Formats: sequence, structure tokens, C-alpha cells
Amino acid sequence: MSRTLQLVGLAVIGIACVLPIEARAAMALCERLHAGEIAEDKSELVAKQRALESWLVQARKYGEQYTRWGIAWNRQLDCARTDIGSFRCKAVGRPCAVRQVPVDGAIRLKRGTSD
Repeated sequence: MSRTLQLVGLAVIGIACVLPIEARAAMALCERLHAGEIAEDKSELVAKQRALESWLVQARKYGEQYTRWGIAWNRQLDCARTDIGSFRCKAVGRPCAVRQVPVDGAIRLKRGTSD
């Protein structure tokens, strides 16, 4: 009897392995492009930090999950030295959140495009 039970168990496992399984991949859901306020400081690092903080405040309006600069689409953090020697920085990008299930009506963004 135990031999029959083993064979039935193996058959169930074999059937489960060949049945099609729906796969879902995580995707980034991005909002519109926006910029933070221009930040100025004598330290470039501080100016960058302030510019990013300003961008994060704007991104947070969509929800906490949109506050990851590292996954923002078309992100740019540009800095320039002023005539008086300080740095002016500005952060621009599309805030994104990672979703496991695509949302209805989501538009796919393609690498290398400006949208």
C-alpha cells in the first residue's frame, strides 16, 4: 500500500510540474516628470543633498513608495559652480514605484526615450 501511495504522490508532483503557471514580473510605475527647487551652497555635496531633498518632497505627494531616487526615470542631478564660488544644484526626474501587478492603463516606458 505504501508503494501505491508513493506512486500517486510522484504522479501528483509530476502533473504539478507540467501545468502552466502564470508568471508576473515586477514593473516600475512612474509619474510625470518634475523638478525640485534649486539648491545653493558653498559645498557641492550639501547643495546636492538639498536638491534631492526638495525632489523627494515633491515625489512624496504620490506616496512614500515613490521616494526612491535610484529608480526614478530619466533622473538628473545637475550642479554648476556660480561666479561667487558656491554650487547650484537641481534634481529632475519621474518618481517611480515598483509594483508586482501592472495597473490598468499603465504606459510602458522604453529605455533610451525621454518620456
